Amino acid sequence: FVACAWVAALVPRAEAPRRESWARAARLLEAHKGRLLVALFSVHVAAAAVACVIDWRYPFSHNQRVAEYLRTEGYDELYIVADEDAMVSPVAAYLGRKIYYPRGDREGTFIVWDADWRYWPQESALDAARRKAVERGEDVLIISNYKLGARTPAGVVPVTEFTGSIVGDEDYYLYLVRHDAASAELPRDTPP
Repeated sequence: FVACAWVAALVPRAEAPRRESWARAARLLEAHKGRLLVALFSVHVAAAAVACVIDWRYPFSHNQRVAEYLRTEGYDELYIVADEDAMVSPVAAYLGRKIYYPRGDREGTFIVWDADWRYWPQESALDAARRKAVERGEDVLIISNYKLGARTPAGVVPVTEFTGSIVGDEDYYLYLVRHDAASAELPRDTPP
């Protein structure tokens, strides 16, 4: 905008607008362009100050804090199921290891948007975590950017939550899925 205003001051004037109302507006803008530019800059400086204060007081995203928490508390060694994948993948980057994404039904450190990726996964993050807990014979950690529900199911322990970030999609909720409880809840094949 500043560059346009600068160039406009150097370019010869075109003929006046044909409508009188437009011509009046053009004359008014021309007469007060300096004041209008200062007012516009003042609004931008005030908005930048507000943005700086918000950025100072609140984290932009919690992904780095989640990775630090996982390392500190020893959860980084657990198998991790992540949903929604695009919002949780920065945690994998900070951990420097692969995590499981139910939407693509694969492990990775980043998202691959290919034919295998689904907007709606075939199974929920909770069901995927239960399945992985049984397959692996160990507890599994879920990292999601949404709460699993008002009441967590049996065998699922809320670990902690990271909320209040500027990017609301990057608030995180951590749950531990117990292997023994997951084994008890999965259906068993019964002979006919």
